Amino acid sequence: MVRKVSDSMQYFQNNRLKMMAGIYEEFDRGELNEGLTGFKKHLSQDEINAIQILFDYFYAFMEHCEEEGIVLDATYATLYNLPDALQSFYTKQAHKYLPNKLHDILARTLASYLMILASNVHQLDISFHKNEGGLWANMYTISVNDIDLLESALNVFNDNQWHFEALSNDYKKLSNVNLIDYLTQA
Repeated sequence: MVRKVSDSMQYFQNNRLKMMAGIYEEFDRGELNEGLTGFKKHLSQDEINAIQILFDYFYAFMEHCEEEGIVLDATYATLYNLPDALQSFYTKQAHKYLPNKLHDILARTLASYLMILASNVHQLDISFHKNEGGLWANMYTISVNDIDLLESALNVFNDNQWHFEALSNDYKKLSNVNLIDYLTQA
């Protein structure tokens, strides 16, 4: 059996994230996990769908990092590797997608990674809502402390350069952590 990144909960210190990852794996594999019944009964179908979207982007990125030998997890200890991981992910995906679609994928990947990171390290809840203004697939808003990082993540990839400033400001609002400090540690 091939090992998948999602097979391991090593990323998560937050129990709610562990359960969300379990729901993702349940649907990804098509195998019922009886241990999640109590957690799932408190979620709407829209919330379950949004969990799928969030973790699709997160695990695709983590799998890429693992394949490329880039050490990155959902803690600050490895966050200095994020720019290299994003550049590598960009390079690998660039031949598959038109620039606008690639830009969208990169922003969603970055936003999902950072929301899971903040939730994991700071024990913050990720919330999911379906509304007309939602930026995620199927009009979802995915946020931590009412901040959806996707909007500022969409501005990170401009002019073939990385611009983390606006994203770092939004991240600081939800976690009180300056991302720029971590991203320049290499």
